Amino acid sequence: AEVRRVTLTNHGKEAVDRKDVNVYARSTNGGRSFTSAAGSPLTLPVDIEHSERYVASDDHFPARSITLDGNDDPVIAVQPYGKAHEIVRFDHRSKEWTAPEPSPNGAAKLVNDGRGSIWAFSSGPTVFRSPDKPPFRWQLVAQSGGQWGHPRVVYDEREKAFYLHLLRCRDWARADRRVGARQVLRGRA
Repeated sequence: AEVRRVTLTNHGKEAVDRKDVNVYARSTNGGRSFTSAAGSPLTLPVDIEHSERYVASDDHFPARSITLDGNDDPVIAVQPYGKAHEIVRFDHRSKEWTAPEPSPNGAAKLVNDGRGSIWAFSSGPTVFRSPDKPPFRWQLVAQSGGQWGHPRVVYDEREKAFYLHLLRCRDWARADRRVGARQVLRGRA
């Protein structure tokens, strides 16, 4: 299933009135049509008045990470202004978005590996894993005492490996690291 994130910007009469309104839309056909998390069709172009917000207030940065859980429901890492990342998810039973929950170690990146686990990545790097069906039970898998931050993660399904792009916090030097799922699990044992 293809997941698309839509962030609409509501421009007021003055630039200082700008607010980011975080909404969710899903396409399974390359963007020709979109649905809400509950499966209701959305009219294109998607606008603020007819959109599904995944956080109730406008005091959040646009989401940087969206994945699907084992029920095919969206799980989103959100960040309120000036606070640590949180996780919201769509509950298909209640047809509602959950209240924000703390993200493990402030993890900003969530990835479903398609094999029953959701992985959460935070600075350090620090890696957590949970079964991909709620309730999420995060377990620490790997932790580095390093000064590496802002993880960018790509999961290679064929190799069953994560590729991490990290910035060194001390002098912002770039680093690329390959972390295989098996290596991470070995590091946990």
